[in-house]
Amino acid sequence: MANPILQARTAAKQAAHLLPLLKPSMTMLDVGCGPGTISLGLAQAVPDGIVIGIDLNPASIKHAQELAIELGITNATFQVGSADNLAAFSDASFDIVHEHQLLPYVPKPIEAIREWRRVLKPGGIISLRSCSFITAVPELPGLVDYFTFLPKVLAQRGGDVNAGRKHATLLQEAGFDLNNARLDSVAWELSGVEGRTTFAAGAGDRLREPLLGLGMATQKECDGIRDAWEEWKGMEEGRVIALDSAVVAWK
Repeated sequence: MANPILQARTAAKQAAHLLPLLKPSMTMLDVGCGPGTISLGLAQAVPDGIVIGIDLNPASIKHAQELAIELGITNATFQVGSADNLAAFSDASFDIVHEHQLLPYVPKPIEAIREWRRVLKPGGIISLRSCSFITAVPELPGLVDYFTFLPKVLAQRGGDVNAGRKHATLLQEAGFDLNNARLDSVAWELSGVEGRTTFAAGAGDRLREPLLGLGMATQKECDGIRDAWEEWKGMEEGRVIALDSAVVAWK
């Protein structure tokens, strides 16, 4: 089953910075597409074009394929693939390369963005949206542990939970000209019963396996994190507060 947080994402919300730039016949690559909810929204915005979504997780790809059939969207395809190795695609293949919240998990982001740039057509657009800041309130002890451990877990894998802060530098080092880019920040939150339920379901045990595998926490500490999210879910004042960097740049 796909993470509920990922399933709740849509192109209208998470790709709002990109949608005004789309034209009906564009071809698009969605790297790290997850369960395909954003990809399929993008496909609807390019009805005469095509969207190809790639993700390392076969279960996510299966979910995306099934969702496309369910929604009757025929101009989107999905395949298992690595976002930092696009050998299956020729140079200058796409009008758009889209990324959403993938860069925090990429060990060598400059190399990945260079690869994304390679498959862009001249004048093509790279679209990035990645976390710059995230927290949850009230700050229950288990939630403090969660947001303390999260960057450490990603760092052990070569990632950066706040990769959005580095967008400008990464784009420059990958060959893009910031004079031909738009950089913005998007504040967002999840609250209310539905928002809290969604986030708690996705975050509750998310770190257990990596924390135990890396020897960073005990089962008891992981239980405390899970229980804190469950408690937070029932708190009317519970909120996730975040800031993303959202940028587009032209090749």
